[in-house]
Amino acid sequence: MPPKRFEGKFGIPSSHTIDSQLTSALYRLPESMDSKEIGEQVEKISALVNKQIETNHLEDSEKRGELLSQTEKQTLYLKLARHYEDNGESAHIDISTMVDALVESRRFLQSDRGSIGKLFELHEMKTLQRIAELRRERAEMTGTESLNPYENLLETNDGKYYLARLLNMPHLETESKYLGHCVGTSTSYINKMKKGDVEIFSFRDTQTHEPLITIEYDTKSHRLLQVKGVDDYIPKLFDSYSSDLIETIERLPETVNDEGEPRLVSSTEARDMKQLAGIRDKTADKTSLDRTELRFLYEVDAPIQRFDTEPDPLIKTLLDARDTTTDLPIIFDCTPEQIAHSISEITPDTKAYVGPLEKGIFDALSPALEHVYTKFPEGRVKFHSIELGTGIESGPAFEQAIRDKDMEVGGYAKHLLESPDFKVVGEHTNADLVEMSVAALGFDRSTRYDAICARALELGLELCPAEVGPQLRLQYTDQPMNSYLRIAMKAISDRDGDPRFFRVDRDDVGLWLYTDYGKPFYVWGTDFRFVFLRPRKAL
Repeated sequence: MPPKRFEGKFGIPSSHTIDSQLTSALYRLPESMDSKEIGEQVEKISALVNKQIETNHLEDSEKRGELLSQTEKQTLYLKLARHYEDNGESAHIDISTMVDALVESRRFLQSDRGSIGKLFELHEMKTLQRIAELRRERAEMTGTESLNPYENLLETNDGKYYLARLLNMPHLETESKYLGHCVGTSTSYINKMKKGDVEIFSFRDTQTHEPLITIEYDTKSHRLLQVKGVDDYIPKLFDSYSSDLIETIERLPETVNDEGEPRLVSSTEARDMKQLAGIRDKTADKTSLDRTELRFLYEVDAPIQRFDTEPDPLIKTLLDARDTTTDLPIIFDCTPEQIAHSISEITPDTKAYVGPLEKGIFDALSPALEHVYTKFPEGRVKFHSIELGTGIESGPAFEQAIRDKDMEVGGYAKHLLESPDFKVVGEHTNADLVEMSVAALGFDRSTRYDAICARALELGLELCPAEVGPQLRLQYTDQPMNSYLRIAMKAISDRDGDPRFFRVDRDDVGLWLYTDYGKPFYVWGTDFRFVFLRPRKAL
């Protein structure tokens, strides 16, 4: 049981150091919360705040400010820990709003006083003041408060829906009131719109003009960042408007931006969801699926892109109706005999392996064999080939190279790159990497890091050189969304003395080089994916 609280709400007198107060707050976290995840959140928020500070300096020299100090990051860590201590799982933090609020109210990090809730209240008040000012300016320009037209981009072929472009803060605020999401509750989105980073579209009913779906479009990457309805609902294929929404997104390149350029869409959500709907219809008609359709449904070549991190429920429904034994030879374009299920069944003619990983398996499998699963389709073992010793001679040089590619480096990753224990490979070489989950290694429950590494060594794999982390980040530019790869390596101590290893991420913010705890006894769930080095056979 935690000790009885004393001298203030958080159990440590306010006169004590930030470190001691943080220790107390972390000790009192609910079981559902993980201090590691809060630390990662601090890293992400701090990196984005610093990026915004640097951007403000480029736009206006009078706005120049110092980047967040270690003390300010520690204060943020403390206040986030207190926030989660008080609110548990319900303490959702909108990262964009948080960053916007901290850039605007930097003094919040100058003292351990003040809660996250208070910061958001203050930020909301300032936002409402700005909205009122925008409305006043608009009324002065137009002569009427009610005149605030949207830009109508296109109408669906059946005439039921249209796509409007939202142009200003009152538009965003109205959208939020209808749909109950955050697009109009802070200045985060309007600021990104003003900079030309994003455009916000509203998919609306032609008859009622009520919004159904809000779309955030990245003007630089041409990706759909968010597609959300009421209370952040993610559209599904069983929604009555799904085919019209897909049509709208596919036709977005028919429209042009303020520079007269087509609004291209590089992400494949609409195309993939349309293909999934076609497979649904063929399945209902009892029509056979071809090899391309099966590889798509089983996500052999790439994950099915959807409007959220969670898969559309239709995918599971369709897979549950399939006979995997019949589908596998079609998918891998081979005979049933060319699919091995144990190391003893592997022959020179083997085209795929679906079975447990046994000692010596990676020596038995041809390096050219692409399809390896411990269980199909969820137990995929993936292979990557990267170059090491490419001429980048130090950790700081790696950091600069990553940032030059518009990728991000977390705070602890920066510590590791600056550590004297981070060594680069002096000679140019090609490295073969194996990516797999803890479950694929044969564990059916959460497992210690040292046991995970030991099991990989038993299978004939090795720990990665430290350079694999930053090199994989630089070279793995098509990493799937919401993918988090932990690099199994000899841990390097950060400047706080904690052992860490690199982590290569892609999330809705972008491509990141992060770190994770490298303590031998730290436990990892069965779904976590690690990367190991596959030694090359001597010729």
